[in-house]
This record gives sequence, structure tokens and C-alpha cells, in this order.
Amino acid sequence: MPLFALPNEDAIQWFDDFLGVGYRFYDLRMNVFPIFSDKKQAIKIWEDVIKWWADPSIKMRFVEVDDDYWFVMGGDSPFPESNKSFFKVLKKSEHYERFKKGHDGEAYLRMGIYREKDESSPVALFKKKKLVTDIKFLQESNVKDDALAWNCLYHNKPKTT
Repeated sequence: MPLFALPNEDAIQWFDDFLGVGYRFYDLRMNVFPIFSDKKQAIKIWEDVIKWWADPSIKMRFVEVDDDYWFVMGGDSPFPESNKSFFKVLKKSEHYERFKKGHDGEAYLRMGIYREKDESSPVALFKKKKLVTDIKFLQESNVKDDALAWNCLYHNKPKTT
């Protein structure tokens, strides 16, 4: 019997059609928000997927690989046919490092909309939010111990020959 089972490729729908991830530090809790360029798409993702996640089921993983990190997020939904998990490969930044050091084990999940024409405030945040308390920072070498992170990298990392 193998030590771990290979993930079922159909089990998780991976979604990476968003611009990136932003961080906000000046609320009661830090905020993490996927950033979209299309407001309608962001609203649809919230209404069809994230709205249905129970807060305790939401997981955020930050998998560090050299100068990059993988943002990985998922949650349990009563509607598995429309559920998605999210990922994006990003460069480490000052904001990422600040979040990593100061999140205190929880953060609000919100959605952000990039507004190219508004230089004073280029990202608008949804008022709706979810509380995330399952946040982990991992190195690529120990993703095998985390089902969500391992499944994401297994299915989405380019295979080398």
C-alpha cells in the first residue's frame, strides 16, 4: 500500500484566471485578496464559489520556491460541481513578507478589483469578507504533508523531463 494516494485529477478544479494577490494591513485583521480586472468575473466567483465556503474550511497556503511563492486557496462547498480552488505563482515581495510575519494565524479574505484609471486607489475591495484561520507557509520540499498544496503543485507545476 502506498504511503499516500495520488490525487484524483477531477477532484479539484484549479482556477488561476486572476491578476495576482494583494495584502491590506490596516484593519482589525490583515486582508488577503485575489485581484481581478473584471468586476463581473469577481462577483461571479464570490457568489458561485467563495460565498458557500464555511469560514473554518477555508485554507490558504503559501508555498515558497526560490524567489517565488505559490498562493493556494480552497474551501469546502456544499456544491462540489461548482467549487474551485485558486492558485497563482507570484514573486516574493515586501508586502508578502510583511503579511507572512504579521498575520497572527488569521486574515480576512476579500476580493479586489484593479481599476487602471484610478491612480490614487487602483484596487477596490469588496465589503464582503470571510475569516480564514487555516494559513500555512510551506517550502516546496514539504508540500507532500499538505493535501491542498501538494495537489496544486502536482497538477499545475510544469513537468520537467
